[in-house]
Amino acid sequence: MAAGVRRATEILNRETGANPYVLHDKLCGVMNRGVGIVRTRGELEQALRELDELKAEAATMRAPGTSQYNPGWHEALSMRSLLVTSEAVTRAALAREESRGAHSRLDHPGESADWVQYNIIIKKAAGGM
Repeated sequence: MAAGVRRATEILNRETGANPYVLHDKLCGVMNRGVGIVRTRGELEQALRELDELKAEAATMRAPGTSQYNPGWHEALSMRSLLVTSEAVTRAALAREESRGAHSRLDHPGESADWVQYNIIIKKAAGGM
């Protein structure tokens, strides 16, 4: 538990680092450009590369002040979950080589009977997903 507290509060104590609001804006751009409703393998792969860059930046996030009434700190804590979720969504979209519902792959148009029986589960493991 001490490691979790330390990980959460180190954001408050950094002298320099990435602004969580700027990172959130960048994340929105990555997901809108590469992981929208209509997508291609190339766009999804590019989004994964950009997400890796954002994860590296997020490791340096800084939200000076105290833990009370500090929306920047809350944003920084949320960014960690948003990055994990964004990567999982992108990897699942890349794995599903068909179009179905709100998932439209220009490089795989139409539904495939082979995919109707599958749900894709992305697991977080040591070193990645």
